[in-house]
Formats: sequence, structure tokens, C-alpha cells
Amino acid sequence: EFPASANPSFLSTMSSQADVSLPELRRRFAKQSEVFRFENELTPEQLASLVVDLQSLPPHTPDLGGAANEIIRKADEDAKTLELAPLPDVVDVSSLTTEQREQTRLAGLRLIASGKVAVVVLGGGQGTRLGSSDPKGMYDVGIPSHKSLYQLQAERILRLQTLASETAGRHCIIPWYVMLSDATYAP
Repeated sequence: EFPASANPSFLSTMSSQADVSLPELRRRFAKQSEVFRFENELTPEQLASLVVDLQSLPPHTPDLGGAANEIIRKADEDAKTLELAPLPDVVDVSSLTTEQREQTRLAGLRLIASGKVAVVVLGGGQGTRLGSSDPKGMYDVGIPSHKSLYQLQAERILRLQTLASETAGRHCIIPWYVMLSDATYAP
């Protein structure tokens, strides 16, 4: 949103640009209808800002929806011939000796330090069956600290970052990606 101190003539210029270029932008982004999904909810100033942002994109912005559909089509084809088999390198940690466990722990910390580890959380579901409209990761699962699952996960990631940093002798970061859905984006 524009600050109250914004120059009104600038805003009116932007609005008039929006009136002129909006139909062209609608044609240009016709295959990406989500671009204008909330157009009716925007103020004239917000719409003008959107138009300016869209005008800054290259004229032939790729159809990302088409690319996604192609990826899905190929995945569907691959799934038809996919044979599920156990992972060959899965080891039950309880079967390892103390020395093997330490070697495995250090190997993991070295992978973190080299930037080859990330955390992905699929958090798109709501906790409606749990009696909450928040994402399940935000739900109080009843532990004494009342920390959410996201909080617990964040603390574990931070601890691993600290351990990897101490092992590597430099600051290490574990990227954390949380997938959300429209229903869980803004609880």
C-alpha cells in the first residue's frame, strides 16, 4: 500500500497507465490467470502498482503453468513404470557400534556444513479434525512446554546448525522449507 505522503499526481499517472495497459497485460498473462486472481480486491493504487510490476517483466514470460503440467505429465508416465523397492542404504542405527554411530554422526554434520542438507516440511493441511483452523504444525499437541511442532522442529534445526558449525569451525545453515496451502498460508 502507498504511504499517505505519496504524490497524488504520481498515483493518478499510475492509475491512467493501468487503464491503458491493463487489457494488454490480461492478454499477456492469459495462461497465468492467478496473476489477476485478486484484482477485484485491490485498491486503484495497488492495482497500478501491480501493473507497474508486471510491465517490468520480460514480454515473453514463460508459461509456468504449462511447464508444471509437463512435469506432472512426465511424472505420471514415470509412475506407470516405477517399481518400488526398499532403499539399499538404510541402516538401523541401533545395530551400529558406538564407533560407527560417531562416524555416521560426523558424516551427517559434514554434509550439513557443506550445504548438502535441507529440511522440507509438508505443512499444507489444516488441523480441523484436531479442532483448530491453524496449520497442524501450529497445533498444541499437549506437551508441557506447549511448543508447536514447528517450534520443536526449529529448535532441532538450530541445534544441528550449532553442532555442524562447531564441527566445521564456521557458521553453517540448514535451509528450512515449509510447504503451505491456501488454507494454511495466513492462520
